[in-house]
Amino acid sequence: MPPLTVTEAVAQRKSCRAFLSHAPPLSEIRELLALASRAPSGANMQPWRAYVVSGGARDSLVARIQALLDAGEAPADSDEFAVYPTREALAQKRDMRDRRRKLGLDMYRLLGITKGDTDGILAALKRNYTFFDAPVGIIITVDKAGDRNFFGHVGSFLQTFCLLACERGIATCLQEAWSQFDEPVADELGIDREREAIWCGIAVGYEDPSKPVNRLVTDRAPPEEFATFFDAPRARL
Repeated sequence: MPPLTVTEAVAQRKSCRAFLSHAPPLSEIRELLALASRAPSGANMQPWRAYVVSGGARDSLVARIQALLDAGEAPADSDEFAVYPTREALAQKRDMRDRRRKLGLDMYRLLGITKGDTDGILAALKRNYTFFDAPVGIIITVDKAGDRNFFGHVGSFLQTFCLLACERGIATCLQEAWSQFDEPVADELGIDREREAIWCGIAVGYEDPSKPVNRLVTDRAPPEEFATFFDAPRARL
């Protein structure tokens, strides 16, 4: 089978939330990271770091966060940034609020979780911190030497990695949830939080096609909703 075109990879890439147990070779993960480092980066700053965990290292990180959850510790936004807008801010952004709500409802329906099923919702939340059972996890950090613009550089790196993985039949899921336990994650992996902000994790492996949750494909707004085209100078008063 010929490799995917860029267009095909963009169209097919999705967030995988159930993985098979066998892992891609770490040599291939290393190659994907090397290729992804060609992503656009202003002034070639490359302000990303990737901490790849598999085997016992992955299991140790997962066990540590699961123990915190079992002890009643709730995920919390880091000092660096908020994962999502506040409820008050979302009230002013109805399009974002509605998309987020639809995603949650669609995902819970595929998981068999009904409204009011707090145990089911909690179990689904905790699966974020198993990398959705993916055999390889990557924690991504942003160098604090720059400002918010550095997140754009690292976002380009993340997208490039995910598209390259998709080309090779490797599934991924970007997980900002990992930033909500940044202190224990940093301690487990020896990340210097004075220099690096933990942004997200990436679950990496092969999709389990038998799991209904992997049928979830999110909608996207058409260009008419987010793009403005100019073909003549704008009239000025």
